[in-house]
Amino acid sequence: MIRQHCQSQSSQALAAIVGLAVGDALGVPVEFQSRAAIYRLDAGVAPTEAGSQDESSCGNGSLMRILPIALYMAHSEPRKRIGTSMTASRLTHGHVRCQLACALLGEVVSEMVQRRSISDAVAFAHVGLQAMLLQV
Repeated sequence: MIRQHCQSQSSQALAAIVGLAVGDALGVPVEFQSRAAIYRLDAGVAPTEAGSQDESSCGNGSLMRILPIALYMAHSEPRKRIGTSMTASRLTHGHVRCQLACALLGEVVSEMVQRRSISDAVAFAHVGLQAMLLQV
């Protein structure tokens, strides 16, 4: 009975995450976009370049997309996970600070999926992200 309950909870959690991802994806073209970003999209600018890169546009909107990405890519190569998280941020929040916050959160979640404690996941993600950035 307990095993069935856990499987049911896992299925419900997965369904909620998929629903979150689909709902967010449907709104991506205009969600949190400024009028200028929408005009850039209409002018043919790539979606990953339409989000404002201005420091005053730093918000948490792009962080909302990271959980499904981090869960889905938890066992992928860190460089690929980080790149995907940063690209997802650029859809609405192009400033590098937003991109790095998304990459860090994605790495923390991925490490927790791999059974690390929260404190270990944060430390490991920080060191990993920093090491990757120093290679660039």
